[in-house]
Amino acid sequence: IMSTETAYELMTEGMAMVLLDRRDLEFPVPCINVDRYTGLRKIIDHLISVGHRRIGLIDNAFQYREYFQETLEEKGLEFCTEWVVDGKFLMNASKQEVIKLAEAGQMPQALVALSDLMAIGAIMGLDEKGFSVPHDICVTGFDDIEFAKAINPPLTTLRVDRRRVGILAAILLLRQLAGEELEKTYFEVKPQLVIRRSSLPGGRMI
Repeated sequence: IMSTETAYELMTEGMAMVLLDRRDLEFPVPCINVDRYTGLRKIIDHLISVGHRRIGLIDNAFQYREYFQETLEEKGLEFCTEWVVDGKFLMNASKQEVIKLAEAGQMPQALVALSDLMAIGAIMGLDEKGFSVPHDICVTGFDDIEFAKAINPPLTTLRVDRRRVGILAAILLLRQLAGEELEKTYFEVKPQLVIRRSSLPGGRMI
């Protein structure tokens, strides 16, 4: 991940640039974002459809906590601050946070992780504390990395079309290299819900 300082330095030197998933930077260059808000809503809707009412979030620096709370409350569900933890987009950090959550008691019925790595870390932490996924608690991820369908249980997640992102980024870079001045433009990539056993009570496919 490029630091803000490095990105700014390269931009001021006139380097062709496309930002990926950097909503925090207000640089006058094209930016491609994965629509994690729509993805989060899709996951919540899915979990509600299979009977979950107590849902927690494994976030990164609590970027999505407010939207998560708004979405739950809009659907008439309880929001519990203790069920929102910071997994830092890291497997081990997510594992440790989930272990602390389990030790504190009052577990949710499902945990929504904003990356597959954090979801896998959560499953590892839950297993260490004696919880079975999905029989005791369900877990979902985001990205649909190759390992997501290989773990036990296979991970319900949101698939991001990385090929499309790469092609779009390449086109935008080539246009800049050809001398075209591109204004600040946002491109949103919508994720696709992929349902596997990790989110289904009892582990049975629907």
